[in-house]
Order: sequence, then C-alpha cells, then structure tokens
Amino acid sequence: MKYFYIIIILSSLISCSQKEEKSISDLEINSIFVDVNNPETFIFTDFFDTTYIVPLDNSEILGSIDKLLITKENIIVLDYKKTNSIFIYNRKGELKSLINDYGEGPEKYSYPRQIFTSKDETTLYVYCMGRQTLLAYNLEGKLNSEFDLGKYGPLTDITYKNGLIYLILNDLDLEGNRAIVLDESFNPMGKLNFEELLPYTIGFNAKKPNFLYSKNGNGLYFQELNSEFLFSIDSIDVNNIMKFDFGVNSYDYIPNKIYDLKEFKETSLKDNKFHVSNNHIDAGDVIFLSVSTGQIENLIVFDKIKNRSHFIYKIENNMTGMMNFNAIWNSYNLNAGYLVVDLNPKIFNSLKRKVKIPDDYSDYINSISVDDFDNPILFIHKFKDLIHLTDE
Repeated sequence: MKYFYIIIILSSLISCSQKEEKSISDLEINSIFVDVNNPETFIFTDFFDTTYIVPLDNSEILGSIDKLLITKENIIVLDYKKTNSIFIYNRKGELKSLINDYGEGPEKYSYPRQIFTSKDETTLYVYCMGRQTLLAYNLEGKLNSEFDLGKYGPLTDITYKNGLIYLILNDLDLEGNRAIVLDESFNPMGKLNFEELLPYTIGFNAKKPNFLYSKNGNGLYFQELNSEFLFSIDSIDVNNIMKFDFGVNSYDYIPNKIYDLKEFKETSLKDNKFHVSNNHIDAGDVIFLSVSTGQIENLIVFDKIKNRSHFIYKIENNMTGMMNFNAIWNSYNLNAGYLVVDLNPKIFNSLKRKVKIPDDYSDYINSISVDDFDNPILFIHKFKDLIHLTDE
C-alpha cells in the first residue's frame, strides 16, 4: 500500500540549476493562535464590495460543479462527477461552448481533474488524470494540442500562475522532490523538496494529500492534507510558513504515525479537536481558511496585516440577504479574490420568498425566474481591494 505523508515540520526548496540551492530551514515559522472559544461576527461589507448574481444557461444541464474558474470574460466549470464535461459561459451565464471529449484514445480525456488558463486567458488547459496528459483547448472548445506528463507519474494537483506551471507529484521523484515547476513551454524551472529536512512526518492512507491555492499577486499557497502548516510560494521560492495553533483544542498529532483518514475525522469530532482542512481562499489582506473538527466545518479569517486570526461565528449577509456565511461550503473555487457559492433553484426560490432582500439587489434577484430543475445560480462575491478589520 502506498502512503502519502503530511509535512509536520518544514522543508527545503531546491531551485533550478541556474540558481544557488536555497534552503528554507532558516525561515521562522509564523505561529498563529486561533481562539475557538471566542467566535466573532462580521458583516459581508467588511469583506466584499460586490456580489455578481449569475443564473447559468439551461441549454445544457450541469451535473455538478467540481472546479470553477473565473476569467475576465468567462466562467468555466468542470463537471467530472456526472457529465465529464467543461462548460464555458460568459460573465452573464450564457453558454458559449461545451467540451465533451471524454474517452480513452488520443485527443480524448479520461478522469479530468483540473483546469486553468494561459496568462492571456485564450487557452484552456485540462489535466487528464487517466491518460496523464494536459490538453490545450481554445475557448470555442477546439483541441489545439496535448502534452504528455506521464514521465512525472500521477499528479495530485496541477495549476498555473504567472507563467509557471506547478505539478504536485503523487509520489516523490528519484531526488525526493514533491513538486516540479515548469515554464509555459514545459521546460523545468525548479523543484520543491518538502521532505529533505524533516525530523519526522505523519501520514494518511488517502489519495489526495496535496493542495495548491492561488493567491493575490505572484505565486501560490501549498498545504498537505489536513496539515497545520500553510506554505507561501512566490515563483519558485518559499517565503513564509504559517502554522495554525488551536491551543488545547489542537489535534495532537503522533509523529511518524500513518492515520486512517476516517478514524482521524472521527477522533477529531469525538474529542472536539481542530485541524486546518483543505479549502481556502486568498483575499489579499486576509485569507479565508476552512478548519474542522472531523465532520463539522468552521471558518477562520487570518488578517495578514495584523497577523491575527478570527474564529467566525457568522458573517451576516447585509448585501443580498440571501444567506449568511460561517464555513466554506464547497471546494471548487480556483480563484483568489472571489468567494463563489452556487444555489440550486429550489433553495434560491425558497430564500427569495423568505428573506428581506436589501434594495441594491432586490429588483434583480426578484427578476430571476428559474424552475426547480434548472441549472444553479452563482453568487460571486468579490472581495474588496483593501480589507481592514477592527479589533473587538
């Protein structure tokens, strides 16, 4: 059986051959205390300046929203659980093109798991886990080319940011690297070695141990499955390591233990022990992070400016009034700067009848007419450019 290891202490960065080898062992870990016993309440306008409400075109019915990407002109949805299709909408929710190339042969994808666009947003890349290939489409749905990634083995994540493609490997390569960084022409640019300096590890018998999150500006955030550490990566350099500490409410990890994921969640729930789960959104001045006690999801907001966390009781929706917020409900969001929630039409119609909708949004929301089995309505909450939270 293969086991996948979670990083508990730190790691090192091995850069490309043109640069000196750079170790991150000298970086101080930024320990952030999370007070789960003092939950706080905020309002939507503390974080967001606009909510875009987008009913999705019903000419083709979505099975599920598994990945969602917002570009300047489009909303792109990958549905890999039901239809194995990619839906490309304009920002009004009108369907522009549909990609349905599911299959086993050349110019087909099997088990599509990730999507991202080129820097100019004219090319859509689709990672096919089944064939271990990356397919490049134009936004009309025509396949232009495909790239074989089989030499890296199965990937647990892949994404693109500012001219660099990040591959997170299912297994370490021969040099012990977890991640490979490529340029847009698929030339190697660097390697991330997350295990070289580890005094101990813990592991999970799970199949998805690695997660990359886009952040404002350059680079990404990286987290291993259920790890308390969040790595900030600019280009091919790790520049910050954050450790989230719940005090006596922290899950007490046992070094070098291989955890059964189901047992881990059950123990967290039974003992009310918190860990950082794997669903986060960067908003510039703050990060929304999902935390969990097993099956129960909660939300913390980390204020980067003041280097402090806020454990959230709720964020009251004083913008559309349609729903308050106390957890990140979905894992499909691929965008920094936006919090996206989809409502199925039945729930949308029910809320529209029950809640008082503020004047700024009432006319538009009341004008939306959907049947119970139509496609969902997206609520795209855009974070403010500057977020300044006041201390209680």
